[in-house]
Amino acid sequence: MAKDERSIHKLYRSCFSLMKSISIRYQQNTADVNEAINRSFLKLIQNLHTYDDTNSFEGWYKRIIVNTNIDIYRKSKRHQERILYVEVLDEHNLQSEEIGVPDENHSYEFLLSMIKKLPPMTRQVFNLYAIDGFAHKEIAEVLKISAGTSKWHVSDARKKLRIFLTEKPIQEIAAK
Repeated sequence: MAKDERSIHKLYRSCFSLMKSISIRYQQNTADVNEAINRSFLKLIQNLHTYDDTNSFEGWYKRIIVNTNIDIYRKSKRHQERILYVEVLDEHNLQSEEIGVPDENHSYEFLLSMIKKLPPMTRQVFNLYAIDGFAHKEIAEVLKISAGTSKWHVSDARKKLRIFLTEKPIQEIAAK
C-alpha cells in the first residue's frame, strides 16, 4: 500500500505543473485553480486504467485537465452570462485577424492577465482554440454552443486582446 501511495505522489508531482498552468488559464482565482488541479488529478487516477499507451500520456492527461476545467466552468453558479451571439462569421475574416507578436517586454503573467480580462465564455473559447488547439467543432460540442458562436468568441477575443495590448498603462498616461 505504501508503494502505491508513493507512486501516486510521484505521478502527482510530475503532472502538477501542467495541471496548474492549464487551470490558471481557465479559472479566476487561486481557490478555483486548486479545485481544478485536485479534480483533474482525481479523474486522472480514477481513469488511469483507460489510458491507451499507443498515445502520449501527457496528451491524454492534458485532455482530462482541460475537460475538468470546462466542467467546473459549466457547473459554476457564477456562470450566469447567457448571451446569444450572431452565428454568421466569414471564415476568411476570422483567420486574417492576428493579435500580433507580443513585444518581448510582455511576460507570460502579463499576457495571462490580458486573457483573464476577457468575458468568461470568450476566455474559455479562446483558451480552447488558441492555446489548447481544439477545433471549433470540438469546442462547440464541449461547451454546447454552435461552431459559429465559437468562431465569434475567438474573433471577439482577438479584437479585445489587440486593444488590451495597445492600451497605455494608467501610470504612463498620468505621468504626462
